[in-house]
Amino acid sequence: MNHTLTSSAALLIGLAALSNKPAVDEVDLSLRFKKGQTFSVTTSSEVDMALDELAVMVDGAEVLGDGIGFEMLAEMAEASTTEILEVKDGSVTAMRITYDEQGGQMEGSFDAMGEADSMNESLDSDLEGHTIEVRLDEDGELVVTDVSEDVDETLSEEQLAMFDLEPMAAKLLPEGPVEIGEEFELASEWMELAAEFMEEDLGEAMDDLGDEEAAAAEVVMESFYEALSIEATGKVTGVEDGMATIEYVMSAAVEMDDLMSLAAEVSPEAGEIPPGVEASMLMGLEISGTGMFDLELGQLVSLELEGDMSMEMDGAADMQGTSAEASAAMSGTLTLKMAVEIE
Repeated sequence: MNHTLTSSAALLIGLAALSNKPAVDEVDLSLRFKKGQTFSVTTSSEVDMALDELAVMVDGAEVLGDGIGFEMLAEMAEASTTEILEVKDGSVTAMRITYDEQGGQMEGSFDAMGEADSMNESLDSDLEGHTIEVRLDEDGELVVTDVSEDVDETLSEEQLAMFDLEPMAAKLLPEGPVEIGEEFELASEWMELAAEFMEEDLGEAMDDLGDEEAAAAEVVMESFYEALSIEATGKVTGVEDGMATIEYVMSAAVEMDDLMSLAAEVSPEAGEIPPGVEASMLMGLEISGTGMFDLELGQLVSLELEGDMSMEMDGAADMQGTSAEASAAMSGTLTLKMAVEIE
C-alpha cells in the first residue's frame, strides 16, 4: 500500500512538473557577424507571365481580343562574395562585395491578328565583375567605393547609391526572440522598403526626365504607394540540429478604382474626362516558402519562395449612344532561391 502511494505521488509530481514546463521555447533569430567572415551567396529567380484574357466590346459585339496572346519568361542568376571587414557593437561597419556573376535571359512571344513575334534578350548587369567596398567613415557617414580591378569602367554614383550596410536578411527576421509556432510581423518593414524603393531607386530614374515627365511620374508613384497593401509574416515551425525552419507567407495588392482621375491628374492638358468613362486596376501577389536559420552562426543560410501574381484591368465608356467595355487579365508565377555558405 505504501509502495502504491509513493508511486502515485511520484507520478503526480512528475505530471505537475511537465504541466509547469513552457509549452514552447524561444528562438533567437538575431543576425551575428564577425570580422573576417566570408559569405558566398547564390540566388536564382524566375518570373513567368502570360496574357489570360483581352476583350474589347462595343455595343455588345467583340471587336478585339480573339487571337491575341502574350507570354514572357525571365530568369536571373547571381553569385556574390561578401567579406566582413569591420564589426562594431555587433553591427557591420565595413564590408566588401564582389559580384562573380549577375545576369539572365528574357524570352517572350506575342500573337495578334494572325501575326506573331518573339524576343530573346540577355539581361546583362553592370555589376558583374565589380567589387564594391561599403563602410562608415570616422563621422559615421556611409562611403561606397568601386574598388574593382581589371574592369573597363567603374560604376556610376547612381549605381553606388544602391548599396548600404543593412543585411538583406534583416527584412526577413524579427527584431527579437520569438516562440516556436508564433507568427512575427514583417509587413511594416516591407512597406518601408517599398517607400524607400520609390523614393530612392525610382527617384534616381526620374532625374533623367524633364520637369513635366518627372512631375507626372511622381504622381503615379504616390498613387501606386497609397493603393499598396502588404501582409507578410514568418513563423518558426521547428528546430533540428541547430537549424530553425521559418515558414513565410506574404501577399501584396494594388487596387486602383479610378484610373481615369489619375490619368487626368497626370495629363491635365488632355482635358476633362467625359462622364461615363471609367477604368480600374487590381494587381495581386501571393508568396510562400521556407527559410533555414543557422542558430550557431546567427545567419539565414537558405531561402526558397514561390508565388502567384495577377493583374486585372477593366474599363467602360458610355458616350453619345455608344457603349464600350474592355477587360484584360494576366497571371504568372515566380520563384526565388538563395543559398549562403559562410567561412
